[in-house]
Amino acid sequence: MVSMHSLRCNAMQRHRNVEDVPRARASMKLFRQEAVEARSAQWLGTVRLVRPLGFSVATAVAAFLAVLLVSFVFLGEVNRKAHVPGLLVPALGSVNITAPTAGVVSQRLVSQGDRVQPGDVLMVVDTERQALGGEQAGGGVETRIGRQIESRRQSIERERAMREMQVKQRDQSMADRLRTLSSELRQSEEELAMQRRRVELGKKSADRFAQLAREGFVSEVQAQGKQEELIDITTRLQSMERVRLSLLHDQQVLVQDRQTAQAQWQNDLQQLARGEESIRQEADENASKKTFVVVAPALSTASKIRRYRVAALGPALGQAVQAGQLLVTLVPESEDGSVALEAHLYAPTRAAGFVQPGQWVYLRYAAYPYQKFGLYRGQVLSVSGSPYTLGDLPGPLAAQLGAQVGPGEALFLVRVQLDEQTVIAFGRQQALKPGLALDADVVQDRRAIWEWVAEPILAAKTQMKVLAAHPKPNHGGEGGV
Repeated sequence: MVSMHSLRCNAMQRHRNVEDVPRARASMKLFRQEAVEARSAQWLGTVRLVRPLGFSVATAVAAFLAVLLVSFVFLGEVNRKAHVPGLLVPALGSVNITAPTAGVVSQRLVSQGDRVQPGDVLMVVDTERQALGGEQAGGGVETRIGRQIESRRQSIERERAMREMQVKQRDQSMADRLRTLSSELRQSEEELAMQRRRVELGKKSADRFAQLAREGFVSEVQAQGKQEELIDITTRLQSMERVRLSLLHDQQVLVQDRQTAQAQWQNDLQQLARGEESIRQEADENASKKTFVVVAPALSTASKIRRYRVAALGPALGQAVQAGQLLVTLVPESEDGSVALEAHLYAPTRAAGFVQPGQWVYLRYAAYPYQKFGLYRGQVLSVSGSPYTLGDLPGPLAAQLGAQVGPGEALFLVRVQLDEQTVIAFGRQQALKPGLALDADVVQDRRAIWEWVAEPILAAKTQMKVLAAHPKPNHGGEGGV
């Protein structure tokens, strides 16, 4: 009971203390209670500030835009691009045929867009020069030279026919002489055989008479006569052998002369053939000076190219051409009959440092304004290791690029593979053509926008580090001994 009573007394004491707090605060107020009550009872009411809804909307929109801007700066990216000029070329290359000399187009056997095989005749150009007297002088210079060459050729043919007839006659005479010698040799062989037989008989008869003379049946004179007869027939045999040897020698000499004559005739034939070949070459050269034929060049067996397409024809029929003037441009076709194009970009040194294979390229064709026909994409295939100058490029290309790059500036060739070989113009696809000029943006890298904005500050910081690491030398002599 005591504890419950003490707790109740403590609670009542705390309640009295709480009630005394407002009275103490009221006694400590700066203004009188009457003034406070009079002030609180205003007949116009209290002043309340109401904020317009437009201000709240503007504040919310501004805050949202600020968040977007900050997010764009820190999360957005910007591309660093290299702007380079270029043009479209066939991926398999092109063949430009120029005129070796001045002349006039006498025949045009193909038209633009035709497909031709290697070796086909494309054009004939007449290059004959006229003499000072014109028609009265007997035609052009090449025509008169041609007549002289033809006269020389006929003279060589007549000489060849005459010498051939002489050689045949001489060979026939030698053949007849050889037949005669062969007959004489056969006859001499027969006579020698008979004479050898007589010598054998003479030896036997002389030996028999010598035996009879020793036995006394015949006189010595008769035996000596037989020996003289043997000597006589033996001498005839030796003479006949000398004649036979002489005939054999004559036959061998005649055979050698005939072989020598044949060899000489073959040598003369070769000389005449060389003369005819020289005249034929002169005639071909004279004909080439009179006219030259433009043909499609041959292709290697390992190449995938099977034919050409005529991309451009320079001069018209009857038009005069100058030496070195472009006559025909041929574009090789692949096995499926298509002509693949690629872009050749010529990047100056200031833009070629970071161009690498695999980078994306956005192309703007000069013939198809990008504002209306859009951009077309490609990919870098390769970058040349050595630079080119405008003088290293063909004349038309150098003139085209000279207006876009500085004079004397080195250029690096950048080959770009096209994603599309056509453009969409007025609702239909049109095939691209070789030689079209273009501008390209090569996407080199991507960086955050805040890095791009802070790039001057970062560059200045880097420059300060460089200056701090390499202080300028003191040239004034301050602090010197």
